[in-house]
Amino acid sequence: MNIATQALATAEPQGAARRSGKSRAIISAGPMVGLLGGAGLADWAGPQAVFLALAAVALLALPFAWRLPAGGGGPVKTPGPRFALPARLDVWSFVQGFALDGIFILGLSVLAARAMPEGAVLAAGAALALRYLAEVVLGPPGGALAERVGAARLLVLLSLASAAGLLLIGFGALWTGAVLVVLLRGLLQPLPAPVAAAAFPGPGRVPALARLATWRDLGAGLGPLAAGLLLPVLEPWLLYGGTALVLAVAALAVALPRRPV
Repeated sequence: MNIATQALATAEPQGAARRSGKSRAIISAGPMVGLLGGAGLADWAGPQAVFLALAAVALLALPFAWRLPAGGGGPVKTPGPRFALPARLDVWSFVQGFALDGIFILGLSVLAARAMPEGAVLAAGAALALRYLAEVVLGPPGGALAERVGAARLLVLLSLASAAGLLLIGFGALWTGAVLVVLLRGLLQPLPAPVAAAAFPGPGRVPALARLATWRDLGAGLGPLAAGLLLPVLEPWLLYGGTALVLAVAALAVALPRRPV
């Protein structure tokens, strides 16, 4: 469903970033509302009621899905091997998931517990909840800004700024860096899909989006494991500094011109 949503938003190159920003904002509003409403409903009526409510909401989506434009269709398979080395954008997606959805998320909880043991859970939870709010509020402006300056260029700039936020965390400015990373991530979320669609137009668009999502999820899964292993043995500045460096290098690689095929 995630890939299908991105494919629909990028079906037409004109305005793809703007549509992607609005789409991400609407999608992120679901978890933000569901986490609050589901917790309250589960406490009041039990978990079964939550699943019934979710099923009812999902059914409401069917009429909207049927009304979506069918588009021109066409093949989505591309010639060549099914499995190949990742493209530079795939590597960036893996590093972004590893750094911003892996190392950052788990590391924030651990470092918050060290910095303020009394209110660490509340502070870290508020910072993570801000992640969804940032996507809702900043997703559409991020998409609109990408239409003006270019999605790929903005992706590189925001990635470099996110690396700077990770550095702030590593060198002790925990909450300043955390809020900066969360806000930048909200601006960054709509950009990968239109960048991939522009880099791999035509039949290669949907496979490129699928690879991008797969590599991002791999990074997001390995990031917390790496943070759990490395935080007890490395100084925060070393872990976050190294993560920031890798994210910056991956972003700059995306900015390099593509070699002719």
